[in-house]
Amino acid sequence: MRALRATRTTRGTEVRKNFAIGNLQRLPAALIGVLFAFVLAMIWGSIAATLIADRDRALDEARQDLRNNHLMFSTKVHGEFNSALSRAVGVEAWLALASRAPAPPPLGEIVDVLKMMGTTSLQPADIRLIGTGGEGISLTGVKNPLIDVSDREWFQGAIALTPGQFYVGKTVIARDTGQEVIPIVIRAHENAYGIALVVSGIDLGKLRATVIGVLEAGQSDAGIIRVDGTVLFDSRKIPGYAGTRIADFIFKDAATGDQAITFFEHASLIKKQPRLSAATAFERAPLVVYTSLLVDEIQRQWWTQHWNTFALGSLATLIVLALSIWIFTLLRRNERDAARISEALSQAAALSRAKSDFMGRMSHELRTPLNAILGFSEMMIDPRFAAVAVRRGDYARDIHHCGRHLLAMIDQILEVSKIGSTGTPLESTRIVVATMLHDCAKSMECAAKEAQVQIDIEVEIGAEHLDADPALLRQMMLGLLSNAIKFNRPDGRVAIHAQRTRAGIDISVADTGNGIPEAIRPHLFEPFGFGDSKVANEDSRGLCLGLAIVKMLVERHGGTIAIASGETGTVATLSFPEKCVPAPIQHAA
Repeated sequence: MRALRATRTTRGTEVRKNFAIGNLQRLPAALIGVLFAFVLAMIWGSIAATLIADRDRALDEARQDLRNNHLMFSTKVHGEFNSALSRAVGVEAWLALASRAPAPPPLGEIVDVLKMMGTTSLQPADIRLIGTGGEGISLTGVKNPLIDVSDREWFQGAIALTPGQFYVGKTVIARDTGQEVIPIVIRAHENAYGIALVVSGIDLGKLRATVIGVLEAGQSDAGIIRVDGTVLFDSRKIPGYAGTRIADFIFKDAATGDQAITFFEHASLIKKQPRLSAATAFERAPLVVYTSLLVDEIQRQWWTQHWNTFALGSLATLIVLALSIWIFTLLRRNERDAARISEALSQAAALSRAKSDFMGRMSHELRTPLNAILGFSEMMIDPRFAAVAVRRGDYARDIHHCGRHLLAMIDQILEVSKIGSTGTPLESTRIVVATMLHDCAKSMECAAKEAQVQIDIEVEIGAEHLDADPALLRQMMLGLLSNAIKFNRPDGRVAIHAQRTRAGIDISVADTGNGIPEAIRPHLFEPFGFGDSKVANEDSRGLCLGLAIVKMLVERHGGTIAIASGETGTVATLSFPEKCVPAPIQHAA
């Protein structure tokens, strides 16, 4: 028990040492991984910081350009609106003033009023006079029933107003000239000319021609929306967009004033693309002007300018990765070399321990019978011990027993050397398995009776014959039977069982002993004392070459040996391959 505890303590120390060495060997690889991650983090962190800063700068520049374009567009729309409203207000004021005269002047004088306001032509965007029924009234005061605007949205909205109020209508196409106009309509006071509405407007064709170049240069678009969400003008000329009403009108919260600007980040109404918009609400009219640009377009331009930075980062990543793999490969190669050296050192240490163990056992096993031989022979020769001559027969038997013991040890050593030589061929022949097993059991009958152990034999169908070397098979079975009897309990049982398997034939020897100590199991097949003298116990007598010899013999047949041990006994199984199964039996199976 002390030896086993010492063994466990020593092996625990070796396991901890090997674990620590393994961790030290894995440490360089871990450091390479950490270094690789750190370098990549530095590279991409720097690239990300640069790209983010450049992107923010590009967005700031785009925002500033958008602001400038919006101020330009807003100023232009303000000017056009104020001009149109001033014309309408001036004409409506002249109508009210002229109606108070005892003899109202002809309507033609309105032309002079318009000229005084800087208007040189009478286009739809300049002035139109409408009666209460929607009919047009010429400057000569003649009603023209061919011009009927009663179906226009702006007419229906303005006719219901209080005199003096104005109405901004939806964008229309003038029926006589085809001009696209935003109508600015004033509800006229009662007058002598029967005029109910004075209509002016913003010429969108003129407005678009003025600002479109600047907007396209800034890659932005612009529009005019009524505060109820109705689109009056859009520079993109999207079919069917002008005149529609936006349900969720976000620009209604825009700041009011000529220079006031509110920025909005939102999704476009049609394609749901991210946009950045600037908007301003009019103080004197229910209108909002906006200028907008696509964020994706800004980022696309930014990416076009900076894709090479990303490419350089990717190239640097590949270089760092290649270097890391190269260094890691070198470290792994060094680790494998170190592992091979460590394994070689361990094997050398194991061989040294086996040598020391072998020499100690040989010294004990040779000295003990030799001392007996020498002692008993001296007693038989010395005349002083003539009185004990009657016991010479017992002494001779002891001398014979010790000599046989020495011969068995020498035979085992020579057998290991002989089996290790590759020059001895196998003499394979067909063996009747049951006969061979009964012969081996007969040979061990005396030892079994002395140990009070019963031997049972069972050979299943399909395992009756085996192609093997009879002498070697007999030696293997005797070795296994010897161990099964030697380490069994009184009144125990040894079961020999042969069976056909898919891989060949298995012959097992099972005992009912106390099992093999767990500390010894890894060293069962090591020659000379279980491979480590520290784990040898009081039951392991001799040189312990039996299992090592059996393993070498079964491997010469292309087979294997397996040991399964527990508290209820040990099972040793010899597995012979398919080539050892005779051909007729193989077909029958």
